[in-house]
Amino acid sequence: MSAQHVLVVTCLLFLGFGCDAPAQANQAVILSADAAGMEVGQGFLAQYADECRLILPTHVAQERAVNFRREGTQPVFGRFLAGQDLGDDVSVYAVEGISKRLCGESLSVLPRAVDKVLGAVSTAQLRFINGDGSPGNMAVSVVDNDLTNFLRVKPMVSGERISRGMSGSLLIADGTAVGMLLSVNSRTGVGTVIRQDALIRKAEHFLRLGAAAGQDTHGQGRNQDVTGSFLKLVGWDSLPSTHVHAQSLVTATDPGPWRTAYTGRPVTLDFEIRSSGAVWKGIRVDVQGVPASERPDVVELLMAPRKDSATWLSVKTTPLDYVDNLATVALAPRKGALLRLRFSRREPAHVGQQLGIRRIELLVP
Repeated sequence: MSAQHVLVVTCLLFLGFGCDAPAQANQAVILSADAAGMEVGQGFLAQYADECRLILPTHVAQERAVNFRREGTQPVFGRFLAGQDLGDDVSVYAVEGISKRLCGESLSVLPRAVDKVLGAVSTAQLRFINGDGSPGNMAVSVVDNDLTNFLRVKPMVSGERISRGMSGSLLIADGTAVGMLLSVNSRTGVGTVIRQDALIRKAEHFLRLGAAAGQDTHGQGRNQDVTGSFLKLVGWDSLPSTHVHAQSLVTATDPGPWRTAYTGRPVTLDFEIRSSGAVWKGIRVDVQGVPASERPDVVELLMAPRKDSATWLSVKTTPLDYVDNLATVALAPRKGALLRLRFSRREPAHVGQQLGIRRIELLVP
């Protein structure tokens, strides 16, 4: 990664202002639903109309992939919702689990001066995200540019090959994204890249049409809340180890306990509080159907005053004492927009250890 590219990422992720480097999208690695953690491709996140969107190759989205991990050292996972094939192997998806703050830049401010940038450099890089959230790069040369829709690139290092799992990687030239990798010719090793200006035109055209027609281009596919539920799951840092997603903790469906691998690190779930005035006075944890060896022993409650807040206040850390599969944590009434729960076990984790919960309820006055 070039020094300028490091500067770009640093400005976006940590400063958020006062930086003259080009706007850059946050990237994500797409994970298989069949084999937890297996990387099947790449995509990037961008905001449109205050909603987070994931843009990626259509063939990657169709490979039984429902989860993705945002770039970064801290685990931040998201999940696909409804999507639209825009043609030319490009799709845009609504997502859940990624807040506006973590989504990154607006689609409208991403750079589009592809020819200007390519005219100033002779090399570029394919930037992708590994399964652990770390970035990877491959040096490439641009061997063709149709000046309208597509570029073609080839590895600069002899013996290196563009792999199929790199589809969706961003092509970076002089620290600026100029396109997204779609496919690679297995015989020649040449990769086809859709130019970023063409890509953004496609995405904005679809999203504008949807908004003009009054269509729901961002909410389709969400589970319906339980009647009377005051929590909405908005973020998580652990993948499910079964078909049961963490949304079932607060939604009308009850497919059984949600389970995730427990490595000794607390499992974190973020919720939006939806009670009147966002006032609450505790939580109730239901572990019916969860073996004693998988039940969380301790929970830490944290809160944030606003939906876009980056600061969390620890409210209470307490053991979970179960009576008839229920544990209640009561507090004096308080007000907050977001609730973060961090679950852990007292005993050291072991290989194959799971942590399971059936339902979480918010206690309100």
